Amino acid sequence: MMRVAGNRRSLSPGVPLLRLFCQKKMIHGKTIILRAFKESDLEGYSEITNDLSSLTSYWPAFLQSEPNLRKEFSESGFLKDDYKILLVTDKEGNFIGEVTSFKTSPNIQGPEVAYRIFREENRRKGYATEALKLFSAYLFRSEANILRLTAMIRTDNAASISLVRKCG
Repeated sequence: MMRVAGNRRSLSPGVPLLRLFCQKKMIHGKTIILRAFKESDLEGYSEITNDLSSLTSYWPAFLQSEPNLRKEFSESGFLKDDYKILLVTDKEGNFIGEVTSFKTSPNIQGPEVAYRIFREENRRKGYATEALKLFSAYLFRSEANILRLTAMIRTDNAASISLVRKCG
């Protein structure tokens, strides 16, 4: 496992910070939108995330029932102090992936971030890089106490290592 950390200073200056907080809890990028979940997303999200054929060897296989997802959504909207999940969509609203932050250990400063693009046909198109840049900027802008982000990456995951290096 490799730990890669980024801080406020390493954030790419090209990230459009002024456009981050748009109406309806959306962050608009050039090719994607990061947004909070809506209740109407849960069925499709459950289908995608429970389709183990779309997982890579780097994302844990974790099945969650739609009723459990709905319960968690109703309690928090997937936006809690200790973790957040935002949906990554294309400009037409199609699900592309997700980005998340979560506290892992009191010994690690700042939250860990994770990201994934759901389907093979959407990978290697820059969506994850754009999503992580936007999400990182959002976290740094919205939570003053976050000074750094960490990504735990397997040493054989060259694509993910390259992605986080691009993001700072």
